[in-house]
Amino acid sequence: MNNLNPEPNNTQKIILFICVSIFLYSLIAVISSAKKSHQPLVTAASNSANESIILSAYISGAIENPGVYEITQYSRVIDMVRASGGFSEEADFGAIHKTLNLSKRVFNEDHIFIPFEEVVKVEAVGSSNAVNNLININTATKSELTTLVGIGPATAEKIISGRPYESNEDILNVSGIGQTTYENIKGSITTH
Repeated sequence: MNNLNPEPNNTQKIILFICVSIFLYSLIAVISSAKKSHQPLVTAASNSANESIILSAYISGAIENPGVYEITQYSRVIDMVRASGGFSEEADFGAIHKTLNLSKRVFNEDHIFIPFEEVVKVEAVGSSNAVNNLININTATKSELTTLVGIGPATAEKIISGRPYESNEDILNVSGIGQTTYENIKGSITTH
């Protein structure tokens, strides 16, 4: 009957105690290590992934080398200015400081316009779109619209496709034209 219910001897108890202790110690070490190292690993991975995202943005106006530039996800307007060679001599620094936030983040497909010190409007000979040096947003060509401060080719296309306009303020309904752009161009446009 002793064989059916054998009681472990002292050596077996010690070995069992050591094995359970090692198992518990290992389990505690793994859990503790995971808690300490998990957060930094995730943060580091997400930071390096975000830095590798490449965006494209367009900068034009009073800039040394206007064009489309590839930038990282967290680039700012000032980074675009530096990448394009800096402000040109014709830059209107008063207008830049009033209307352009150099610390603003740049997003994919953004258009940044650097204002010129003096915008000279040239009336084309025989053009019916320029009345008293105003550009008629209902009849102007794409190239005429892009002479307006802050209006690039893509926005000019949107203006053309949104016609007709009954008043100058109607241009605020065009995607890409906000209050700041409108304030810059309202004295240069007409609907008649």
